Amino acid sequence: GTRFPGKVLTPLRGQPMILWQLDRLSRIKTPHTLVVACPASKENEAILALCEKHGYHCELANGIPENDVLARYRHVAQLYNATEIVRVTGDCPLIDPQVID
Repeated sequence: GTRFPGKVLTPLRGQPMILWQLDRLSRIKTPHTLVVACPASKENEAILALCEKHGYHCELANGIPENDVLARYRHVAQLYNATEIVRVTGDCPLIDPQVID
């Protein structure tokens, strides 16, 4: 298969796909900290800037290979002293906050 670079920044009805997702995830009622965990790369700096502009936390995982998703989640979980983690991919804008609760 082929990858679709930048898909989470692709506009969907006038807003980047990742903002639709973050807006939905911010409706989770269970106390939480919502963090976007991205590989550290020049391309992902745009995601970091977008998250910061809209008040969302984003962490670029320096020194962790892009394909090591588990290490990236572990790194960010340790930064935030997380005891529970919910993994949602960045291209899932229809996630239901009630399902996560």
